[in-house]
Amino acid sequence: MKIFSTTRLYLVAIISIAGLLRMTYPGLSEFKSDEARLYASSLDFITNLEIPIHGITSSIGIPNFPISTWIYAIP
Repeated sequence: MKIFSTTRLYLVAIISIAGLLRMTYPGLSEFKSDEARLYASSLDFITNLEIPIHGITSSIGIPNFPISTWIYAIP
């Protein structure tokens, strides 16, 4: 039995390329208030050295998981 199927390998490659493009070329994606709040939260995380316990608030009022804030805080 194969550990990694070709479909899984393609999926990982596509997600990796998409993540790399989003992190290295932020101008390729739209930048609206949600992204501004995410970057502000990441900057606050870096400057105050306090790990956020939740991300930005979703449209229905529930806070998102903070993984996006943590990722954008990577220099």
